[in-house]
Parts: sequence; C-alpha cells; structure tokens
Amino acid sequence: MHVHPDIKMLRSDLASQLRSQAAMKAALDKWFGREDVAEVQRELSRFADGAAFADLPSLAALCRDHGAASDWIERFCGTLIHALRGDTLGEVPLRHSSNAGFARLQLMKSGGATLSLCSYEPAEETVVPETAFFADCETHEICIAGKANGYFYTRELDCDAGHPATVDAQPYVWNAGDRMTLRARANARHIVAVERSLLLLQISRSPPHPLPSHEIRVSDGALASQVSGDKRASELVMALSVLGALDDARAIGPMVQFARDAGHDANARWEAVRQVLAIDSVRGMKLLGELSARSRDILMQPAMQLQTQLLAAEPALRTFKNEPA
Repeated sequence: MHVHPDIKMLRSDLASQLRSQAAMKAALDKWFGREDVAEVQRELSRFADGAAFADLPSLAALCRDHGAASDWIERFCGTLIHALRGDTLGEVPLRHSSNAGFARLQLMKSGGATLSLCSYEPAEETVVPETAFFADCETHEICIAGKANGYFYTRELDCDAGHPATVDAQPYVWNAGDRMTLRARANARHIVAVERSLLLLQISRSPPHPLPSHEIRVSDGALASQVSGDKRASELVMALSVLGALDDARAIGPMVQFARDAGHDANARWEAVRQVLAIDSVRGMKLLGELSARSRDILMQPAMQLQTQLLAAEPALRTFKNEPA
C-alpha cells in the first residue's frame, strides 16, 4: 500500500497530530459557540425529550426554509474549510459513515435526536426496491441541493396485529427546497436514482425504547423481516448468530435458557430458537413445544406457527414436540 510522504510524516509526529486535532477542535468550538447554533442545539435537546417539532422554531426552520438551511450549512462548511486550508490533513471530529453512493455526517446529537447532513451520489445501476423499511423514527428532511427520484411509502395497516400491511408507494422527485416528513413506523422513502449529487439536511428522533422495525414487501404487504429497535438486542442477535455459526453442541443449553427467559428481547430470543433448531432439530422442536404452551409469552404464536410448518414438512418430528428441551 502506498502512503503519501506527508501522511507518513504525520503518523510519526505526535506533536503535529496534537496540533492538528487542536486546530480542528477550535474550528468546531467556534462554530458551536455561535448563538444561532447553540439555540438549535438547545431545541434538539428539547426534541429528544419529546417536544413537538412544530414548537421548536429554530430547529423547524432548518427543515422548512430552504434559504435558512442553505445559509446554515454554508456557514458550517465555510468554518471547516477555512480550518482545513491551514491544516490539509486535519480530520473533522464529527461522527460520520459512508458506503457506495452515500455518506452521512452527524452534526449534532442529543439523546435519541440527531441532526445530520446526508449526501447521495449517482450510481451506475439502479434497482427498483421490492420492500420498504418502516422504523420507529420520526424524520424531517429538506433537500439542500441536487436532484433524485424514488418512492415515498405509507403503511396503512399495522402488521403488529398479525394482518398484512397495505403499503401505498408513490413516485417522488427530490429537488432543491423540497421537504419531507416521515412519521414513525408509518412512512418510509427510498431514493432510486440520483441525477445530480443530492444533499439532504435531516433531523430525526427515536424513542428511548424503539418498537421493532418492519421490512414490508410492497407488492402484497407481507412482512419480509423484523428488526429490533433496541441496539442492545441487535448486539445480542449478532452474538447468538456467531454462537450458532460455531455449530458447537455446548452452546445449545445456554441458548435454550436464553430463549426461555421472557425478560430478554423477543427478537433476540427468537434468534436463539433459530440457532438451536439449526444445531439440533430435536432440541429445537422441544423448545418450540415449550414456547407454544406459554399462553402469556410473546413467542407463543410464532412458535406455534413454526412448529406447524416444520411438522407438516417433517412428520417424524412430532415425537419430540411435547418433550422438555
């Protein structure tokens, strides 16, 4: 791997690194020290605490007034560009993420509320989405610049009650100045094709204990997948997946106990059930039988449904369904 000489020199010079960090921090401190920026931070904190978006004038103005939003972002970028001209290898100390065609810079965060700058770039291929993802997150956006097209989704029925959801998909074109509000678990959007680099200012809020997110198939409203809104639960699901991938019989006992414990997140418990079934189908069927008999357990219905499907496919498993796991 080729490393530029300037970068190589910086990596070996701790004093230069510290000066660079101090310079970028000073630039950000200058920005956040502005009264208008401080007011937005205060209102973002109130938004995180449950205040209605409409009752926060400075915050709401950023997603309702294209001129105000553009000027705000221009001043922000100008502050950092000035600092980077003096230190070209400086790193802006803000949380960021990126993948092919997309980048996000988190400008502010307070509790479950965030203010972010999102950038979408043209892609070589475009794919019309077959599913829409509905999260327990209220989102307000304004298009700062660029143009793109895609879809805006509305979920009419909540599939939490066990019924298919009706999803209304409307074509949508993003242009500078366009605003969008996504209601938690009721709306979603998907950018399909970017004509000109799209820049969005986004304000979002998730509750302290988010409800599961649903991925719904647009064609018929079927539930394609469900993801826990709890970060800790997602980490547990990942850990259980890794444990199951080891295919070690010693992991079955702990996973059975985990699945039995109603105090754990339902999605994580169900992942434990899946992994037990994958490693030992007999123990898995016994576990499904136990859960199916728990009238007050949230996993009773899915356990009964899966048990019925598996017994129809493999009648020989009927011998084990009522035995303790």
